[in-house]
Amino acid sequence: MPKVFASPCERKVAAFRSWYRGKRAEKNVTQTDLARELDLAQASVSAKLQVKGNNQTKITYEDLLILFRVVDATDEEILRFMRLGG
Repeated sequence: MPKVFASPCERKVAAFRSWYRGKRAEKNVTQTDLARELDLAQASVSAKLQVKGNNQTKITYEDLLILFRVVDATDEEILRFMRLGG
């Protein structure tokens, strides 16, 4: 059964988390590496990046800036996830 999202924003956040999982694997960035960059515990990073489940926590703008930088996201990738349309 497909997941039903409460809003377009929620759908975009879920898409970002899925994309980021793959991008992190491509760049060999571990959650421990991210925890160091974000100055958080690894478990906190896991909750921010969790694609499914009830333990997800919010991703702040500051988090996004760091997350995009760590995986060398392109301008196109950043724009894709920062716009609600399309």
